[in-house]
Amino acid sequence: MSDLTESFKRWTDQGKYLAGCEVYDDSVAPAGWAKWVIPSYKFAVMKCNQNTYQEKFNYMINEYIPSTSYSIVGAVHEYYNPSETNGVLYLYFPIEKTNKDRL
Repeated sequence: MSDLTESFKRWTDQGKYLAGCEVYDDSVAPAGWAKWVIPSYKFAVMKCNQNTYQEKFNYMINEYIPSTSYSIVGAVHEYYNPSETNGVLYLYFPIEKTNKDRL
């Protein structure tokens, strides 16, 4: 999920949902596709399924992250492990220590 400028910032009232897969750095995108290089981040990861997705997402945004010295600094990523066929997915929240904790 990314902002409309496609710079991996958080969504505001609108955004883009991007589907992708991991490739080697020197890979070339097929015709009609685009290659995106996702910036390196530290991530907070939340395991969920379609039934718990919204609850887990809201918990991270509204409860967990505000209670820590971190803030979300980019677009949230979903990961579906191909070896798990039970509907489980993982939400990756890119985080960074807040400025007040860097002093």
